[in-house]
Amino acid sequence: MAVCASVLRLAPGAGNEERVDALVAAGVDVLLIDSSHGHSEGVLQRIRETRAKYP
Repeated sequence: MAVCASVLRLAPGAGNEERVDALVAAGVDVLLIDSSHGHSEGVLQRIRETRAKYP
């Protein structure tokens, strides 16, 4: 069973690209894209971009 050591919540809006890069480089285990305040297409786009860059 895998154990998750670090989780970070991100807003789906623009401007988080550098933050995601830095967190992945630092070894974050899980990125949670918060959809509660985002528009559906913006949330889906953030997920697509993040998955494409970090499969």
